[in-house]
Amino acid sequence: MTVALFVIGLITLHLLAKQSSQMIWIAFHKIIGSTFGSNILLSLLFFPGTVLHEIAHFSFCILLMLPVKEVKVLPEFHHHQIKLGSVSYIKKGIFRPIIVGIAPLFFGLGFLWYIVRFQYFPSPSLIQTAIFSYLIFAVSSTMFSSKQDLVDFAYAIPLAIIVGGILYVFNISLDVSFLSEINQYLLISIYIHLGIIIGVYLLERLTNKK
Repeated sequence: MTVALFVIGLITLHLLAKQSSQMIWIAFHKIIGSTFGSNILLSLLFFPGTVLHEIAHFSFCILLMLPVKEVKVLPEFHHHQIKLGSVSYIKKGIFRPIIVGIAPLFFGLGFLWYIVRFQYFPSPSLIQTAIFSYLIFAVSSTMFSSKQDLVDFAYAIPLAIIVGGILYVFNISLDVSFLSEINQYLLISIYIHLGIIIGVYLLERLTNKK
């Protein structure tokens, strides 16, 4: 049950993060009336998450001894599309690129665990709570944002199914109690994205009435 909630939480967070990002971009575009300007603002909004995302790729490349060719954390714009950052590296084997591809997910969950476990969030200080709410939003929005990462994640799913099948057939039990704590962090992220979606929606309704 805990594992199922974890998977559902990840899927829900990904869908909500995508929706909130789209709504924020649309709101930016309505305000400034420029696609390029809206992309710039969105990239600035996600910058802390982008940095952590690319650090995750880079760190696992070094850990798994995959030569890194280039690291970019500044946005690039091509044909009205935005690329927040990238890590170019030489792929070797099958499993190592998969691990590098999903590394931002591990770093993102680790970040959520760190700030909640050490009580940085929530905080009696309203300013600190606001700052870490923003960081949770930025990091959780970029944990699995790039198309290539999603491809690598899709490759990891069959591998996880195979491992799960082996554990089931040989009746091997693993302690997954830590997932209960991670599920709480996912829930906090989900609430923040829901709050943003509702807030942007209400603002649009108010401005449309005027």
